[in-house]
Amino acid sequence: MDLEFAKEIMKKDNINAGKIKEVRDAIQRVLSHYDALKKKNETEQKDELFKQEDEDIKEYNSIIDSIGGLQIQNSVAKHLLQNPQLMKSIFDRIINTNIEIEDRPFYTVDLDNSSELLLKQIIKDIRKSTKIEITLQTIKGVLENFINISNKDLKSRYIQLLNNSFRFLNRYDFIEFYVQRNNLNMQRVQLEGLKIEDSDEISEEFENENLEKKSIEELLLLNVFYQNRLTKEKRKIYDAIFYIEELDLWNNTESLENVDDEVLKELILKKGIIDKINARYKRRSDAAQHIETIKRNIKDYETYFGKRLPHSRNDLADDCMQTLYWNLHSRKIYDTKLDITYKVFESLMSKTKINWGYIPYEQRREENKEFLLLGIDYPGYNMPMTVHMKKETLIAFLSGMQASTIPVYMGHEDIFIGRNIVPTNILYKLPESKKEFVKGIANSLKKNPNAHPYPNIVHHINSIAKGINPYNHKQKGRTYVDVRKLEGEQPEGRE
Repeated sequence: MDLEFAKEIMKKDNINAGKIKEVRDAIQRVLSHYDALKKKNETEQKDELFKQEDEDIKEYNSIIDSIGGLQIQNSVAKHLLQNPQLMKSIFDRIINTNIEIEDRPFYTVDLDNSSELLLKQIIKDIRKSTKIEITLQTIKGVLENFINISNKDLKSRYIQLLNNSFRFLNRYDFIEFYVQRNNLNMQRVQLEGLKIEDSDEISEEFENENLEKKSIEELLLLNVFYQNRLTKEKRKIYDAIFYIEELDLWNNTESLENVDDEVLKELILKKGIIDKINARYKRRSDAAQHIETIKRNIKDYETYFGKRLPHSRNDLADDCMQTLYWNLHSRKIYDTKLDITYKVFESLMSKTKINWGYIPYEQRREENKEFLLLGIDYPGYNMPMTVHMKKETLIAFLSGMQASTIPVYMGHEDIFIGRNIVPTNILYKLPESKKEFVKGIANSLKKNPNAHPYPNIVHHINSIAKGINPYNHKQKGRTYVDVRKLEGEQPEGRE
């Protein structure tokens, strides 16, 4: 076999039992939804399933395109108002010049450079529409008006994004799964009062009426968490659809039990090779190179998998073209998560009353040094919001804000039991009854330190619920780290 790049993906022998189970679970989720469509007497259930996915992707893309540059422009406008000297300096330099910019200028997270671009755009637009004298006060008024309008528009878009994400997660029963996992973990730390009795609690909180009451900051936080979930779950589901097609399980759902693990291993390897090739296609200009890569490997692909998966067509060109659309969408979700995470950081950088920052932990896995784990305790919520980010991405974000340091997340040891982190399976605002439950245990611990086997977790969750920094530590004030000097990797025990 001459597919050298396959070695970069995985070896079949390294596909463990956990991965096999994950694949079987994902296939079962798709088939369960397919069976539900059949019960509705749809004539073409598979077509209906594909149509649902396609419509959701089109809606998602439309929402993201609407957010696009508006989100960065909103950040730049706020940056200018918060830095009047910068605004004056740029204004004095460009006000008497002939301004030429593209019809759709490209804004980046480099706020200083983007600040000049936005001021040029504003001055050019004012010159087109009026002959009034352009002053700093005029510019300030335009910026304030733009921020108000864009905030309303962005809030609406963030709600639409959550709706789109939840539709998919509910379709394949992921929300119910998160609820069950949350309840299991709360039982493990003996906080049964924080179990979610009915998943309708989550559905109700994420109805439009309740989302409208949340601040933009909260909606951003929730989108970071659920876009992070979405990018993982969509990949699983899209892979599962590929496996179902390969195994012809649509109308033979009971046959899944008879599919041998070795066959699944070959399919996982096959999909990995397809993804590796498709990863090289990022934009239309990559099409020629993409086709050449397919042509170069098409015979080896057919020869190798023809022996191992003889009932499949094993056409590399066909397999790549059929899966590319969904591959590109999965990447778009990941990019969206990063864009929204940047917006959250922008908000948090100036706040001292919200506990957030870098979560340090013992280094164990060499290959994950490039990733850092970050945590946010958003007031009133059930657990910390944690997210992994590439170190280089975080450095780029901070550089755009003229910064290189972030706080160390206070009480990071609280959310570990031994070497494993207590995961946040689902993120939602705690109802008052649950706040009172955890408050009661925290109060009992003040009188008797042995009143609960996991006092640190209790105090930390109570602090999040009350909207204060963790109070059960001697640490006074925050400590900061230079992200450029950090090394980290994914801790064990996370989903």
